Amino acid sequence: WRTYLRTPGYVPSTDASWDAYQLWASQFYQTSEAVLFAQRTIEFLLGRRNSISGRMYANDPTIFAWELCNEPRAVAPPNARGVLQASFMAWVASTAATIKRLAPRHMVTIGSEGWTPYPSYVNVNFTAAHMDASIDFATVHIWPQNWDWYNPLASRHAPQGFTVAMERSLAYLDIHTQAARALGKPLVLEEFGLARDSGRLSRGSSVGRRDRFFSALLRRAAAAPEVGGVLAWAWGGAGHPSPSGWWQPTQSDGIDLVGDPPHEQQGWYSIYTSDSSTLALLRNGFRLKYTPDPPWAPAPPAAPPQPTPPWSPPRCISGVNDDVGFEACESWCDQPTHCAMCKCVACHLCAAGPGLSISVRSKQGPKEAHRVHISKGKP
Repeated sequence: WRTYLRTPGYVPSTDASWDAYQLWASQFYQTSEAVLFAQRTIEFLLGRRNSISGRMYANDPTIFAWELCNEPRAVAPPNARGVLQASFMAWVASTAATIKRLAPRHMVTIGSEGWTPYPSYVNVNFTAAHMDASIDFATVHIWPQNWDWYNPLASRHAPQGFTVAMERSLAYLDIHTQAARALGKPLVLEEFGLARDSGRLSRGSSVGRRDRFFSALLRRAAAAPEVGGVLAWAWGGAGHPSPSGWWQPTQSDGIDLVGDPPHEQQGWYSIYTSDSSTLALLRNGFRLKYTPDPPWAPAPPAAPPQPTPPWSPPRCISGVNDDVGFEACESWCDQPTHCAMCKCVACHLCAAGPGLSISVRSKQGPKEAHRVHISKGKP
């Protein structure tokens, strides 16, 4: 900003809040000089010749796709959201068209995180933005801890426990899979991650819950024909974070950046070379669809066989659209069964009926309450 352009209003101080930066950065879409400079940068990149291969970037077959931005948002005060969202949509259309004109053989995507749990704050219409003819596929990111769905120190069935986080994450993927189907475009699960067990950061700490999380998401993605690929976050390799996890550029050798951005603790979502179980899951990829789900914990010693008593699944108590069917749970769920509508979202939620209110909060956004309308098993 300071070097090339006029500054759009004030520049937030280094200790400003996350919201202050979000509001300031979102002025980009309505700052014509900034948009023009970004377009020139794109033209420069696509016109550059690779010094090793000799190919122009615009013709390089090793480039999978171009992403307009990582998790672009159009954050604005409530009375300005409509106008800013229109500017965002215009930016998507013009930028994607520029890339398609200069690199017609390359695919283009927005880089969207999806609707997020706070769509009014993010102010991006996921479906409408991906309707643009120059956008070839959609993306979605899933961050249960960042969205306060998960606390690695919580017990498994607590409100922020692993079971609830897993349910919400799979439902979030399903919503975007359905949107991709309606759009007629592929979906890439572009970012997802989970903290190591008990929130530890170091190499060698256990990753049992992360492996379950990855396994469930990979299996759900493999079962959806709309999902064209997955990208897990993030490769830490042979790196070693500091004991506190916080990295500074002045630190000595041996304290590494290991995949997480420098404003977050290193090792939070890092996948190390020593994480053999996680790497095996990722190597299997969509083939997990055809393999048994690994057990949550080592099996106890075998007990003598006992007669199996007759069993009847509980009747759905939601009363919504006469939904009284039954269906087996996902393999990661430790409950014997739930009704087809509730699935693994415990029946007591359905009992509250349509219009159940919940609160969600992001570490990067304000606390907002949203209405959840339950019907046909989808929030």
